[in-house]
Formats: sequence, C-alpha cells, structure tokens
Amino acid sequence: MTSAQRKRTAALAVAAVASTWGCAARDVPVVTERTEAESVCRVVSGAAEEPWLERAPGESWTEGGSHFVVCASAAPGAVDGSPREGAAESAQAEALRQGYAFAFDRLGSRGVRFEDDQIRRMVGDRVEASARGEDTTFPRIRVAGRLIESCARSSAGSDEWRASLLMEYPIAYLRGDVNNAHWYAERAVNEAEVIISSAESFFVEGRGFDGLRELERCRELLDSASIVGRTERVRDEMERLNSWAAGAVSIRPATDVVVVEAGQRGSIAVGFLCSYEWDGRTIPAVGVPVEFRLHKFDAVYAGDPESDAAGVATCHFVSSYGAEGECSIEARVDLGVVAAAVGDARAKATRAQTREQRVFLVKGAHAVSVCLEVRGLDSVDEAQLRAGFERRARSDGYRVEDCGAGTAAVVTADASKTSEPLMDGWSATVALKVSAFDQRVAKEIGATAISAKESTEEGARQAEVLALKEAGRLLAAHVSKRILLSRG
Repeated sequence: MTSAQRKRTAALAVAAVASTWGCAARDVPVVTERTEAESVCRVVSGAAEEPWLERAPGESWTEGGSHFVVCASAAPGAVDGSPREGAAESAQAEALRQGYAFAFDRLGSRGVRFEDDQIRRMVGDRVEASARGEDTTFPRIRVAGRLIESCARSSAGSDEWRASLLMEYPIAYLRGDVNNAHWYAERAVNEAEVIISSAESFFVEGRGFDGLRELERCRELLDSASIVGRTERVRDEMERLNSWAAGAVSIRPATDVVVVEAGQRGSIAVGFLCSYEWDGRTIPAVGVPVEFRLHKFDAVYAGDPESDAAGVATCHFVSSYGAEGECSIEARVDLGVVAAAVGDARAKATRAQTREQRVFLVKGAHAVSVCLEVRGLDSVDEAQLRAGFERRARSDGYRVEDCGAGTAAVVTADASKTSEPLMDGWSATVALKVSAFDQRVAKEIGATAISAKESTEEGARQAEVLALKEAGRLLAAHVSKRILLSRG
C-alpha cells in the first residue's frame, strides 16, 4: 500500500456515503483506522499519487474558476464492519451519487430550489444515465479525476471495490445552469397551468380517466422543474383535482336483480353505470377502465374493458356455474390499467364507490319450449312415453308444448317395444332412436339410441307401461343439457 493510500484509509472510512445529498461527512460515527494487514488495495484504474487524493472525501474547494469536491465510495467494511461486495460500477455509482448531490447543493446556494424527493429522484436518474454511458446536460458537473481500487481483506472471502472521484463544477457552467433552471421552471409552470385547464375540460366532458392522465403529465412537468413563485399554487391545484378524482367515480348496477340459469349457454348482458359528480351535476364517466369480479359463482364471460360513451360497462355471460342461491357481480376500476397510465401511487389512492349487482343462480327455471314427436307406437303407448318425457322435462325447467314453428327444440323418437314372460312375471323393453333439432339456431343437437327395460310380477302390460315411462324419462334427460348448451 502506498503512503497516499495509507493517509486516505481513515478518511475514506469516515466519509463513506456520509449523506445522500452531499459529500461532506455529517453525523457519521467515528471508526477505527484500518491497518495494512486488514485491507490490501491495488489500483485498477487511475493513479494513486494524484494530489487531490491527499484531500479527505467530502472536502470541497474552489480553484481556477471551478468548484471541486472529492467523493468516494465506502472503504470495504468501514460502515458496519461487514463485507461489502460489488462490482467497480457499483462503487463508482456510489461516489458519483455524492458528486451530483454536491452539484444540486451548489445550485441551491444560488436560489435553484428543489424538493428533497425531486433531488433524490434526479440524482438517481443521472447516476443511472451515466452507467448507461449517456451524457447529462443538467447539472453540468464532470469527473475530473478517477481512482478505482480492488481491495482484499483478511476477513473477506473475495475482493471488494472502492472508487474515488474528483468532481468539477465550472462556475461558468453553474451560472448557466442557474439561468436555465429558472427559465425552464417558468415555462414548466406556464404549461402546467394549461394542462390543468385541459384536465378540467375532460372532467366536464365526462372523460375522467383522460383528465387523470393530464394531471399526471402536469406532475411530470413540475417534478422536472425547480421551484418558482407560482409552483406551489399550481401544484396545490393539481393535487386538489387528483384527490377529488381518486374517489369521484361511482359504479352501480343498471338493474336490481339478474336471474341466471346455471349451465345454460346463451348471452346475458349485465350492465353497470359509471358516473361522477362535477359542479353539482351527475356526469356519465366515459372510458373508465373496468374489471369484473364474481362472488359465490363462476362463469364464462366477456367484459367490456372500459365504459362506453354513455358511461355503461357491460359484462356478457356465456354460461354460469355454481350452487343455487344469491350471488353477485362487481365492476371495479381496473387499478392495473390506472397504475400503467398514471403510476402506482395514484392507483393505490383510487377508491371508486361500487355496488354489487345481485344475481340469483337458479336451476330448472329457463322455461325453454320443447316438444316431442313419436313414431312407431299407438296412441295409448305414446301417451305413456310422453308422460315420462314431460314429467322429467318440466322438472328440468322446460315448457312442454305441441310442435310448431315457435317451439325452441323438437325431439323426435322412433320407438319399438317388446315383452316376454319371466318365471315370476313379465319383462318389457322399449327401444328409441332419438334425434333433436334446435329451431332457434337451426341445427341438430344430438342423436342417440336409448333402451329401457323394466320387469314386474303384475303382468305384461304393467311391465310395458313402466318401460315406456322410463324410456321417456331417459329421453328427456339426454336432450336436457344439449338444448341448454346449443346456443353457444
């Protein structure tokens, strides 16, 4: 280790990242000077005998028309005694962050004021830009000297990096940056006032989401500019509108109750009205990004991504599933879209007033019409087959009627029956060749063969009646769900 390195060891340990906003060491705990045995550093880039390296990190001075400051990353383990592993780029970023903080401190001494959050963000942005090899035009501070060291510690298992930078801020550039900052701030405030007026116009037109995006544009402008006389007033107006907009939207169901048949395939539209109060008037909210939540049931559905020109967002149900009873649908502001458009902070602040749409999920209440045509049986046998079919069809919620042009589904059955004696009674079999046609969509919805066999000790006719009724029941069971699902 060179003599210059030994002189700097204690100072580096004391000044390691002294403050986010400057290089000067403030309220930094005293640490013990490191010995040569504890840390051995080798120069990777730069020269260890440069005169500025004799100065303590955080020390600033003025010379030859420029402000100078020495900035350094932490000496390995100097802050808390633990190893601090990282690449050379990370160490340089730490030192560079101190340099930019120094530059903003110089600007502040000449009346260019920024909020602490602004400075923190701008310093971070400029350090990241430097890491990408990009030039920054404000503030125009530059690296006038650089020393990169790789340090091996006896207690650490790997090398660590330390960066020391000499940062120069020419006074002529500082004066120019001050003038430019004031000029830009005035222009930014002027533009922000116009954008706020534009946002208010959007709110009047019902385009609240567009108004929010205008306010975000206003915020970006003000955050990039220093503070001038009108900044606080304009920012207050922007925040007032943002606060109002965050809780302004109301989403309520367009109807009181919706009845949905479980398992039925069709199209049921459930609408929600989006609105807000502006200047004493209720205004339909246009273009509100929405998402739909189902409670106590599941469904296949397609929802509008945003409210339409009338402020209505509609959820179109294809089919619904679940236990019978009361459930609900809720339309909410899609906070993911809000976050992408205006940032996470604004999305988290959004608190739209919502009211759930009540839904009654029912089974067997659809009242779709169905009819049965039977061939191959006499009228007496046909009546028995129909009795079994109609009882099951009605229990499934169908309206059984004579076949006609207005009947939803026409079921056709070609039937035959046989019977034979048993040792202690009679057995009867009824065979059906079945087809079904949905007249609503003009298509076949199912064809099959059904066989029902029954036996009894009471005689051949009783066995035939039981078989005919069972065949009719099985026929209705076969076509029931096919009719419900045929409109998909």
